[in-house]
Amino acid sequence: MASNRNVGDGSLQGADNINYMRQSMRTTTSVTNKTNTGKKPSQMSAEQKKFDQCFALLSPRELLVLQGISEGKTTTMIAEQLDIGELTIETYKHLIMLKFDVGSTAELTHIVVDALP
Repeated sequence: MASNRNVGDGSLQGADNINYMRQSMRTTTSVTNKTNTGKKPSQMSAEQKKFDQCFALLSPRELLVLQGISEGKTTTMIAEQLDIGELTIETYKHLIMLKFDVGSTAELTHIVVDALP
């Protein structure tokens, strides 16, 4: 079962890793914003604020799927990694895309990559 794996090596080890991933991405985006613009996180751009709001809406499983997408993994690869079906991954991708209000996986990837260093 996927609950005994590590997020860093493409698998899941529990809620602690999900929280770590959320915090890591938020910290990274805040640092990136401050470094690139000279502004404090409280002065983030509208795009950054929207990303953070959308990111906060994601479930732990959606975060793992988003991580796989951002790493360029295929639906099959993500499904194998998480030990769930490909159709389930496609459903999660659809839900993530709705939350981020994007029309394609490429657009979603672009938004995530832009938010990270």
